[in-house]
Amino acid sequence: MLEVRENNAIDWPLLIAEQAKSGLSKAAFCRQKGVKTAHFYYQQMMQAKRKKNHPVPLQEKGSHSLLMPIEIKKIENPKPIEALPLRFLLKNGLECILPSAIDSKRLKEIIEVFITC
Repeated sequence: MLEVRENNAIDWPLLIAEQAKSGLSKAAFCRQKGVKTAHFYYQQMMQAKRKKNHPVPLQEKGSHSLLMPIEIKKIENPKPIEALPLRFLLKNGLECILPSAIDSKRLKEIIEVFITC
């Protein structure tokens, strides 16, 4: 069970999940944990927005990894690798498609820009 103390960083996703399993109302749960109900509702809304708009990062318990899940699809009759474009799907939903023949220095520059988005 998660204990909340003043001056400690709160693991909001864990606290929200614990409340859902507790059977208590949000107000009663917050009183029990010493958390302001308004903060709980705000964090719950923000977590729901993040889940809706972004893939869930892969992370181990207590880790703050920025790794995102990827899906590798098998192509039945693949073209030679040189002919396939490079496709990037950014966390903001934008997609960038680059030719596979792009210069590695230019690709590095573009990826550095992606990281800042």
